[in-house]
Amino acid sequence: MNKIKTTILLSLLLVGAFTPFMAARASTGYILIETDTPPTPAPVDVAAGANVSLNFGQVTFSGGQFYLVWSRDGFSQISSGDFKYSPTFTTAELHGTPTISNGVWIGNDWVNMSIPKNIGGGHYYVKCFDGSATSVAVTDNYINVLPSFEVVPDWGPGGTSITLKGYAFTSSGKVNLSYWDPIEGEYVTIQNLLSANALGQFNYSMKAPDMKQVLTPADEQPIDYEIITFRAIDNKTGYGSLGELDFDFTEYDRGLLQAGDQLADFESGYLYGNATDFTGIIQLGVGEDLIIAGQYFYPGNVTIWWDGTSQIGTALTNSSGFFNKTVQVPITTIGSHNVVLKDKNVKFVFTIEVMPTLILEPKEGPIGTVVTVKAYGFEADTDYFIYWYEKEYGDDTWYWLANATTGSNGQFKTTVKFTVFHTYGGEHDVSATDTYEGEEASSISEYATAVFTVTLRLRIVPSTFANDGKLVTVYGDGFDPTLGYTPNIDNNYLGVDHQNWDYPSSVYANGTGDVELKFVAAGFAPGIHVFSIYAGGELEPFFVLFTVTGPSPDTQLILNQITTSANELKASLAALSSSVSSLSSKVDALNAALTKGVQDIRSDVAGVKSDVSALSGAVSSGFSGVNGKIDSLSSSLSGKVDGVGSSLSSKIDNLGTTLSGKISDSANSIQSSISSSKDAISKDVKSSVGDLSTWLIIIGILAAITLVVELAILIRRLS
Repeated sequence: MNKIKTTILLSLLLVGAFTPFMAARASTGYILIETDTPPTPAPVDVAAGANVSLNFGQVTFSGGQFYLVWSRDGFSQISSGDFKYSPTFTTAELHGTPTISNGVWIGNDWVNMSIPKNIGGGHYYVKCFDGSATSVAVTDNYINVLPSFEVVPDWGPGGTSITLKGYAFTSSGKVNLSYWDPIEGEYVTIQNLLSANALGQFNYSMKAPDMKQVLTPADEQPIDYEIITFRAIDNKTGYGSLGELDFDFTEYDRGLLQAGDQLADFESGYLYGNATDFTGIIQLGVGEDLIIAGQYFYPGNVTIWWDGTSQIGTALTNSSGFFNKTVQVPITTIGSHNVVLKDKNVKFVFTIEVMPTLILEPKEGPIGTVVTVKAYGFEADTDYFIYWYEKEYGDDTWYWLANATTGSNGQFKTTVKFTVFHTYGGEHDVSATDTYEGEEASSISEYATAVFTVTLRLRIVPSTFANDGKLVTVYGDGFDPTLGYTPNIDNNYLGVDHQNWDYPSSVYANGTGDVELKFVAAGFAPGIHVFSIYAGGELEPFFVLFTVTGPSPDTQLILNQITTSANELKASLAALSSSVSSLSSKVDALNAALTKGVQDIRSDVAGVKSDVSALSGAVSSGFSGVNGKIDSLSSSLSGKVDGVGSSLSSKIDNLGTTLSGKISDSANSIQSSISSSKDAISKDVKSSVGDLSTWLIIIGILAAITLVVELAILIRRLS
């Protein structure tokens, strides 16, 4: 009986825990595993985390929703330890056209989903919960959960971080790990006797073995890879020794994604192989940028070497083996050169071509800049001539700058310099040719060319001025004649409607890049000001500062007004001073009168003090007399009161011994005596004192006597 009660209680608790969706009626029937049908269904072996197919053709539902429960027992009820492991489905989905719901295939009475990984190995059942924990459909046989093994991630470069993960091995058992090396053709031990936890799980982190492979042959090739097979063996059962727990890791060969402006079609599965020759395709000069991007290199640092001997850069490779780095071509000879990439274990090489190079230092500046010209990879012991293209925009003319001669190393023997012409702003070609074409030429044979950028300049004449109404001139050179410029003074638009976007600028240079404009020296506050100008479409200005001295005209008007007001104030102050002097005399007279009045008052006060003193003596004497009389009265009354008190005490004692009937007569007699005493005392008091305070004392005594009499009467009544 107790067992029945316990079962009912457990059922009720599980019903609450599983939150039923509908009435208490339940699903009934068997859930079939895969395609097995009664009467002889067989258990199914499934690796932890693998898929299992369940058929619900023989299950009758009582509700419109259900979910699956994983259980160690095959009872048709929800038991302690059972747990939900599927999303909630509708019976309409189950009976309908196959579809994916919450990542699970469902339909035509089938559900196909993976079983849990976070369980130990052994026998399990699947139950269908649709509203009642005490009666559920259950699989017709158990699922035997076998160990499973995986590598995360399952692809990458050699050396990437991976984790070997096992599930449902022997509880707290040991596992042996190894991998198959496809290059050497042998198994390599990773670790033996690795401990699994109570659920038979383990995680082993390591670097993917590096097969040290590079993509071959050269040029753009399909991406290649090696398959590394990892193996886990349960040391107790031997399960996995026959390959049941093998897991393949795909390791990709190193390849080049980009060199210079050459980019492999990686999205289609291609990379450049090792030893790719880009000669004639990637042609760069000394100091120019070379972009290098690699894929599937060993994670970490990749060093970049010029001809294998001089390091020109270092790149950081991410976990997928990718890196991107821009380096500069070093000082070298013309022709083919190797760029070598070195990661932890492998060298990868490609070839580019270095062209004769003309280098300008600096590469930009205003008119008048002194520029040094350097040559690399030129013909040895040869004379060259340096030319500049165009002074005036569109003149299509080369202007001779300087001569130079190379040595045996293909570099100029001496320092070659030139000064930038008065010309328009922007880019200008500077070329070297081995043929002199005169000081001006319409064309030259360009052996090597560099670009110099002329920048604009601004100056204000005069740079310091006063608000005198004269014209101030702004001179500019090095402007680009093809652009419009917007001028500003103190960051305010000047001579342009900034809301008219069809014409955003109002100043244009002439053919040699010169600009001249004027403004009036008026209305400026003293101090530093700025004139700035924006090239069309640019957000950063060129500017020049100027200084304004003295006050502005507006300020001068204010100063003049202040001076006038000051004069008026001065006159008013003089008049006020005169009035103050007159008032001072009157104050002095008033002060004398007040002084005499104060002295008179003081005399009067002295007389009053004397009178007050005399009065004080008289009052004191009077109070002394009164005090004497009060003392005499007090002594007289004290004797009289004592006598009366003795008489009353005697009478009260007699009252206690007399009969109750005579108390009234005695009381009357006492009252009569009291009346007589009152009269006598009153007469004595009136004859001794005529003072109101004496009467008050007597009245108090009489009140006390009356209280005594009333007390006597009370005692009589009580008796």
